[in-house]
Amino acid sequence: MSRLTRFDAWLGLRVFHPPIIRFCQLTGYTQHKLHRDLWFAVALWVAWRANVDDRSWWVIGMLLFLCVIMGLRAAITPASFPGQTWSWFRLLILFWMLFSLPLTIALGEWDKWVDDLAILVAEYAATITTIPPRKRRESKALRRKEQHA
Repeated sequence: MSRLTRFDAWLGLRVFHPPIIRFCQLTGYTQHKLHRDLWFAVALWVAWRANVDDRSWWVIGMLLFLCVIMGLRAAITPASFPGQTWSWFRLLILFWMLFSLPLTIALGEWDKWVDDLAILVAEYAATITTIPPRKRRESKALRRKEQHA
């Protein structure tokens, strides 16, 4: 196992998985549905932003086509169907984010950086095998009763 692969696994387990698991526990989403829905949301957001930035018609058309494909994929695919992800792609996005961070800070254009972060969250959501059940907290009255017994 290479150092980059170990770093990718560590980053997923320590940074990305805990908030994704908590979100899935609170909302009832599966990690696979979150993966597909985030990709759809990013594609839609990028297409909308490209339209606002007044880019050429073929770029907007290509992005809208991508939105339709992502939307159909998110709607048709069952929530429990696993998504496909690659370690090299996650690392590529991560290094791109780290490389572009100084320029993002200098220019204040956070929207593209947030897109990349959403893509990373989507990709790390696809690496989660199972979502553990949410632990219910015991009521304070029950704990006090057990302490005095």
